[in-house]
Amino acid sequence: MSWQIIIIVILGGILILVPLLTYLSSRRMVGKKVSEDQYNRRDGLLYFYSVNCGPCRNMTPVIDRLSREDDRVNKINVSEDPDMAQKYGVNATPTTILVKGHVIKEVMLGARSQKQLERLLTEIN
Repeated sequence: MSWQIIIIVILGGILILVPLLTYLSSRRMVGKKVSEDQYNRRDGLLYFYSVNCGPCRNMTPVIDRLSREDDRVNKINVSEDPDMAQKYGVNATPTTILVKGHVIKEVMLGARSQKQLERLLTEIN
């Protein structure tokens, strides 16, 4: 095997492995208890975003609309609050976390529609 093929196989493996590890990490967060902090004094959605993230730029206006209608929706800029992102194990943006009873019930990676986010909010009731 030539060295070019070996490099291509290694790079392909990395491109598959990194998103897979991020996904598996988010699945392990479900069921984890979280201590009370400024965002989850009550049940709600935690939206982790970055201003440099393309999907976040599309999703943030939806989150802004929802947060005006429902005070259970909280935005966390991972650049300004890296400790909170680390506390919740957020490795990628956008990440939306549903917290109910100080337990992580669901983790959604990537951009989501307003309908999907509203469905999450109805699960809290």
